[in-house]
Amino acid sequence: MREHYAETFAIRDGCFRLVADKARRPEHCSEPPAWVGTYQDSKGRAHTVQACDGHRGGLVNARRIDG
Repeated sequence: MREHYAETFAIRDGCFRLVADKARRPEHCSEPPAWVGTYQDSKGRAHTVQACDGHRGGLVNARRIDG
């Protein structure tokens, strides 16, 4: 798992974190999602997102995705 790219994220199917590519540009984390939970952005808004095992640390009420 690569470190996340700043505090950026994307709401979509799959891990919500963006990571840096070889040129240090943001790209989607390609790890499979294993968790779903709530992420609070810098403006205090809550978003339901999916996360891989390595990026679940910022989630509130995280629960494992059955699969």
